[in-house]
Amino acid sequence: MADEIHHDYLIEPIDPLVFGDGRTIGTVGVSRSRVLPPPSQLAGAVRSQAGSDPRGRWMPERRAEVLQLEIRGPLGALLDPRGEVIDWWLPRPADAVVMEPRPDAPRVRRLVPLVLPEGCAWDLDAGPGVGMRGHDPRKPDASALPFWSWRRGLCPWLEGRAPGDGFGLEGPSPELRTHVALERNGTARDGMLYGVTGVRYDTAVKGGAHRSWGGGQRQHRRHALAFSSDADLSESLIRPLGGERRLARWRRAELPWPGPPEAVLDSATAGALRMYLATPGAFGQGSRPRLDGAEVVAQANGRPEIVSGWDYQQRAPKPTRRLVPAGAVYFLRLTATDPQERLAWVASRWLRSVSDEPQAQRDGFGLALFGTWSGELEPLDLSPGGTP
Repeated sequence: MADEIHHDYLIEPIDPLVFGDGRTIGTVGVSRSRVLPPPSQLAGAVRSQAGSDPRGRWMPERRAEVLQLEIRGPLGALLDPRGEVIDWWLPRPADAVVMEPRPDAPRVRRLVPLVLPEGCAWDLDAGPGVGMRGHDPRKPDASALPFWSWRRGLCPWLEGRAPGDGFGLEGPSPELRTHVALERNGTARDGMLYGVTGVRYDTAVKGGAHRSWGGGQRQHRRHALAFSSDADLSESLIRPLGGERRLARWRRAELPWPGPPEAVLDSATAGALRMYLATPGAFGQGSRPRLDGAEVVAQANGRPEIVSGWDYQQRAPKPTRRLVPAGAVYFLRLTATDPQERLAWVASRWLRSVSDEPQAQRDGFGLALFGTWSGELEPLDLSPGGTP
């Protein structure tokens, strides 16, 4: 991920961070927070630091310069007690359905592009649908964890294998803090209580719990955010991130970014791949990217993620954007015929942005990872005893 002009950084939150999800507090009196900040929010924090003088004062004349800075991230990282990255946590892939456990059936079912039997049709406009190959009487597990370990879950899944024990991760823990509105004289206003939900990353230090599938026990972990950028920030500093100016420790680090597995390179050589979005994607054609050198055959994605923000230059809200959520999966056929060109195509896009607009690419929207795919549509078996 990092190259000659890029630096790697870790963000270790000190306070529970608040990344607003765009919803108002409403009648319940509690604000909500995303677990991961939108790439644009992280990019704004990085550019704010890069465009400030040594005393932390913003220099307006540097605005055009810092807007050209590239940020790749954020990715979730798990740290050992020394602060070294031991694993990555990323959103659950959309082509994986975690089912209710049963001894004689796989825990995770794979979704694939399907060919319908004769006499059946899709009500889809964009290519074939994606689903299970055969019947499964179980229901999806409602308690399925939102993140997957790179080593135990996502990497094997991208290689075409089943995830291993402990593949699912709960991620950082939410924490609710209650506040009271104040009068001008500093006294509390009657009945004006409200709550702010933040996300606590330092669960190992504060005693929060970390839950994972398959491990059989609750573990304590230190979570962090990782990114790469050509911004030359200070070696180590404490700066706010997200809402309410909650504090986090920013530091440089040589990070072991995940690389493409050998099975994925073999699949690319054969001409077909899956593309997984590690961060939300910003595409001009709704949920479908424009990819030079590849044809999008089918896709699996969840509901759109809504992102806005505040434009400090215009002193007005930014336009609301609908993004493809992180974890979305696209089934691709590569158009190049030369195997070396296909490998180069993957290498140039691994953990790089595949979003359409240049500014969205610099902000870090739509970082891509790749997985194996045969390139063939699978026949759908509608019989009750259809093979999973």
